[in-house]
Amino acid sequence: MSLLPGNKAPSFGGVSYYNGDFHHVCLEDYEGYWLVLFFIPTDFGCIGTSSLLELEKVVDDLDNLHCKVVACSRSSAVVHEIYASVEPKFGGVHGVSIPILEDPSLDIVRNFHLLKEFGGHSFNGYFIINPEGVIRARTISDLPVAIHIKHLVRKVKTLINVEWENQLLDEKLDPPVEDENPEFLTKLKDTMTPGDTFYINNFLHQQDFPITKTGKLQSPINLPEMSATPDLEPLTFAYTPPWEEKYEYYFSENETTPEMDPQPTSVTNNGHSWIVNVPGTFNANLHGGPLDGKYRLYKLHCHWGSSEHSIHGHHKDGELHFVHYNLKYNSMDEARNKEDGICVVSVLLTINDEYPNPEIEKVGDVLELVQCKGESAETPVPLDMDGLLPADRGYYAYHGSFTTPDYSEVVQWIVMVEPICVSSQSVDLMKDLSYGGPGDRTISYNCRPIQKTGDREIKLYVPNSNQDNSEEGLEGA
Repeated sequence: MSLLPGNKAPSFGGVSYYNGDFHHVCLEDYEGYWLVLFFIPTDFGCIGTSSLLELEKVVDDLDNLHCKVVACSRSSAVVHEIYASVEPKFGGVHGVSIPILEDPSLDIVRNFHLLKEFGGHSFNGYFIINPEGVIRARTISDLPVAIHIKHLVRKVKTLINVEWENQLLDEKLDPPVEDENPEFLTKLKDTMTPGDTFYINNFLHQQDFPITKTGKLQSPINLPEMSATPDLEPLTFAYTPPWEEKYEYYFSENETTPEMDPQPTSVTNNGHSWIVNVPGTFNANLHGGPLDGKYRLYKLHCHWGSSEHSIHGHHKDGELHFVHYNLKYNSMDEARNKEDGICVVSVLLTINDEYPNPEIEKVGDVLELVQCKGESAETPVPLDMDGLLPADRGYYAYHGSFTTPDYSEVVQWIVMVEPICVSSQSVDLMKDLSYGGPGDRTISYNCRPIQKTGDREIKLYVPNSNQDNSEEGLEGA
């Protein structure tokens, strides 16, 4: 029996090869995303190879639609590694970033009814699976017939449009005559657009910034499994608020330290996130690790609906960004145009209602007061910035860009390996914040899609391994 659209996609999983390493992938990894599962009979086949090379050209376009791609063939992951290392002119797919899943037992193609049982091979084909794991379209062709990739992209766009917009308009809405106003229909269409698509189309405006296509250091990226980088030092976070600082070094023995009362933290809805601007009196700074000099903490904001960065191919439920600028420059405005001007520390968020981080919950407690753009509210108790950092200070480091306009490639990224916890209630309150005023679209999702890593260097600091190396070095000295 054929596996028709409208049926749940069979669960699948196994070892794949992409980005220079082996990774386990499964259907559940792509929950919440559209997925193209693309089948080729075997590696090094002429039709399959040309299809993968063409598919690679549209990966960014699909990613902007919140759609991921996984290829699958009967060849083993070890053969995939060789396949991915061979240049296209010699029959390989070097440069293709799509995960290629192994299926030597033919269980996956059999479950998707693509196996030609007596021929010992599968057909060419693909399935388009929606975020709920339901098959929405399929295309199957015999071995000599290639897949038209532009038609595939067109199908994905059409399905997203139908499933999330036109279908809802046709089935649920019967607008009166007055609702035929074009402005009303435009606003109505916006309300039916998925949150991620709305954010990409109405805020990111990537098409207006050529660097998003030509740049080689765009963010966010996936951070791979890797060994600790030798000689990479730990980071020092000096986030002590001024009312807790010691000023003895400024005064003689007969003078007293000035007193400062704890100051509440102001949380603002800026129309695409909540934000905390750090006052100039708060001398919070960061140094060490890959940084040359001290960086002052300038502001804190948040992304939700997903995390922007992924680690080992897995996203979390949100992401905090601590934005710093290099103190060798006079201001954030000056630093943001310098190659060493900006450092952003990323802390991923994972929902845990049993043990939420108390500091992030302080923000959650005032979000109902800042639902509209431009509104601000103060937390009853000051926010402890250091308390928003994970206990484990392991981190990834790489050079990248801002994830919002203007996407300048001037950011030293520090992505903490360990996430902190946030309550589902706080995340729901974030998703209730508005892009504008009362009745306007709410910010249910505000993450930029993953960008290509390319050949840039990624470093990893692991506290235990680096401490061990340091101690051995001291003993040797």
